Amino acid sequence: MTRKQRRERGLPETAIGGLNFYFRDDIEQYVEKPMANLNIVNNPVDAEYRITIKDYGRIGVYNVTKDQLALIPEQYLTGASPTVTIRPYEEGEDRGRSISDRTLTSILR
Repeated sequence: MTRKQRRERGLPETAIGGLNFYFRDDIEQYVEKPMANLNIVNNPVDAEYRITIKDYGRIGVYNVTKDQLALIPEQYLTGASPTVTIRPYEEGEDRGRSISDRTLTSILR
């Protein structure tokens, strides 16, 4: 795309002008995981979910119940790179190790 075409469409014309400009695909990429996390927490359908916790170099995959999802603070589920990602188990997938309520709340303080 030429500079003239970008100017006509209201897009950044130079690399410097594009630093603070996010295209729709970029925005969807940053919003997809947090929205999926919040949808699962607000409307849990399955009895158990798989969560991945990335916190200070410590990564863990755990099995949580839908009741335990309420213990996870929203701040860990949102943002461009959420600390906690939640997903339902696939068909026939092995369950991860379970985590107690107390351990979950102590990790996510």
